[in-house]
Amino acid sequence: MCTAIHVLDDAGNRRPASEAASSSACAPSLDPPWPSGLALYLEVLDGPACERLEAYIGELFERARAGGLGASYVPKPQQWEATGQGRATLHFGALVKYNKVLWGAAGVAPVPEELERVLDVLGAAGLFDAAQRPDTCCINCYEAGTWIPPHVDSDAFARPFFTLSLLSTQETVFGEALAGGEGNWDGGARIALPRGSVLRVDGVAGGPHVLHAVVRCSAPRYSLVFRRLSIASRAHLEALQAAGEAHASARRERRLALKQSKGRKAKMEESILLELAPPQRGKGEQERDCDGHQEVDCDGHQGEGEQEQWRREHDDDDESIGRAMEVTSPVALASCRECGASESGLRTPVVAVRIDHSPR
Repeated sequence: MCTAIHVLDDAGNRRPASEAASSSACAPSLDPPWPSGLALYLEVLDGPACERLEAYIGELFERARAGGLGASYVPKPQQWEATGQGRATLHFGALVKYNKVLWGAAGVAPVPEELERVLDVLGAAGLFDAAQRPDTCCINCYEAGTWIPPHVDSDAFARPFFTLSLLSTQETVFGEALAGGEGNWDGGARIALPRGSVLRVDGVAGGPHVLHAVVRCSAPRYSLVFRRLSIASRAHLEALQAAGEAHASARRERRLALKQSKGRKAKMEESILLELAPPQRGKGEQERDCDGHQEVDCDGHQGEGEQEQWRREHDDDDESIGRAMEVTSPVALASCRECGASESGLRTPVVAVRIDHSPR
């Protein structure tokens, strides 16, 4: 429920909410002058809704710190730790660092469904129409003692934009001339942002002459800044995304082609090795040279089984002087008489052994 207290039109005039064309602003106690275009909605989310959203955001930051949200998470800059400036942030839809959109940044998640439902609530409360619905969200995690210096939100985002406050009531300040430092600002209008409230920033308040800053926080606070990329920014981002996708596709195709080329090369090398490899000799099998002579083993010995068989066949033949002889001579055949294969082309030296059956 949104409770309207005051309405501020674009001319800076306060009117009762009942006189407004739409419930475009609710304000607690605000001291004029404050820039036109500001509208504060109270109790947009009630207590239970705030609790559920706060628990969800806490889980998101836990996942992010564990590396589960990739580039969407930007930790608090270490160089500002001592002064309290800065905060940890989560980015959805677009990555923003130091108030600059990082175009084409990879790994940034889209706006989660849970936050889309929050936008449904804001739209139903009349904060924006369909053409103004935000398409990005930056979640700021402020610790006690942290603050943000005066600045104007990037013009890459259209106006209006919206800030939903959670966990605690903290202050912001708007003005053309803000003085002070380290979270203590003078000048302009100080606005308290209660838990569950939404600040709508448009018109003059959206810059470029009016700046805003976050006063040093007295307690932890979440702020969800919902913004919509401008038409030009959206076109630029989509062009970069399309170019990135085309580059990634071309890179995948190159990797696939290289992988296939390596596969063909490996198969070719395997085929060549198979062609060059000598024939495999089976167990107990003896090869013959081109003359049909049996080969002996590498030591020049005829197989023991053949020797024994020959002895049995010629044991009673006193006239036979043939013996299975041990060959210790060098290679007998330097080449094949028929095919001319040289010794170097054979797997092992070939020795021709002939059995002499002539009588003495």
